[in-house]
Amino acid sequence: MSIQDIPLNKLSLSPQNVRPAAANDPGIAELAASIRFHGLQQNLVVNPKNKRDKTFAVIAGGRRLAALKTLVADGHLDANAPIACRVEPDKNRAAERSLAENTLRLNMNSADACAAFETLVNKGQTIEDIARNFGVTVRFIKQRLALANLAEPLMQALRSGEITLDTAAVFADCPDQKKQADVFERAQYNLSNTSWIKRLLSQDAVSSASRIAKFVGEDAFVAAGGKVTPQLFEDDRLYDNAELLDELARKKIDTEIAGKAETLGLSVIIPILDAYMPYHIDGMQVLPTIRREPTEAEQADIDALEDQLEDLHAQGEV
Repeated sequence: MSIQDIPLNKLSLSPQNVRPAAANDPGIAELAASIRFHGLQQNLVVNPKNKRDKTFAVIAGGRRLAALKTLVADGHLDANAPIACRVEPDKNRAAERSLAENTLRLNMNSADACAAFETLVNKGQTIEDIARNFGVTVRFIKQRLALANLAEPLMQALRSGEITLDTAAVFADCPDQKKQADVFERAQYNLSNTSWIKRLLSQDAVSSASRIAKFVGEDAFVAAGGKVTPQLFEDDRLYDNAELLDELARKKIDTEIAGKAETLGLSVIIPILDAYMPYHIDGMQVLPTIRREPTEAEQADIDALEDQLEDLHAQGEV
């Protein structure tokens, strides 16, 4: 096979390509950004299609072809830009070439990819620049950098395939490498249970989605010295001090119920911070009902309600 520079507008996808690029493939935009900033890292493989108009069919590299056409549509590449292609003259081997390239290709290990992003940052590139150059979000790069800072036992486990990227992400949301390593050792026989692992990693923290966090509010918690940390891999934030959150909730409840008992005609109000009512509360007992005469304002309200009730009865009898 020979290498030739072929104008992009002379290339089209071959029906023998075993991996046709889908028009709505979300990875095409990322690939286009990578090609724009880093160039085409792998040649397309083509068959001569029509010798008269010098067109070629792409038998391997359908996603790269779609990404190149995306760059043309976005105005970043000329429609007739020369594209380096390996020309396979034997059309009978087109499907074989396409299958060989897609079957033998090995994706980069997730751990190595995360470490590579960290290397780019260490060399002075900003997170924003890296995100733009690879066609991904800033949050995506931050997630990969967090994964690059996993405790060494976890990084080795990710590299060897002992844990998945999803499991690694749960650990990466905890910046304490010692705690990561401790929980990893404890969870050796249950590494697929990410919910349990998350609870172990955040035993002293409370989710912003919890009732108590919503009741206290982030501003009040931070003002009292607490810290709220956004999660990189979930749309959630963690309140770092469960004890402080509980104290603030109790103070807020005490403030809100002060004087309510008398206003509502209750002997006592017992606040419950839990999401459920316990079966019994120590010290609770039945108190006798004490009837008192209404005040003038209360009696006026009673009289008005009685008059309204009589009017309703009268309307019902008509």
